[in-house]
Amino acid sequence: MAADAADLEARVLRFYGVGPVTTNIFLREMRPVWSKADPDPLPIVRERARRAGIDLSRNGRHTLTFTRIEAGLIRQRRSKDATT
Repeated sequence: MAADAADLEARVLRFYGVGPVTTNIFLREMRPVWSKADPDPLPIVRERARRAGIDLSRNGRHTLTFTRIEAGLIRQRRSKDATT
């Protein structure tokens, strides 16, 4: 029923207890399945990709590969934060 990606994001945010990060994670995982699920990568993901020399525009945002790279960069951040 969402009109576009922004409307879908706003609708998910309306759920009680769901904030911007949870919405981003949920829509990121749904991106390969739902055409309207297209959140912008989090700033930390863009920064980690830049530092690692990963061109996020190389893969289409609705591909499973893009979703896995994005999720991996988030996990990398957590593992590095835990060791510092």
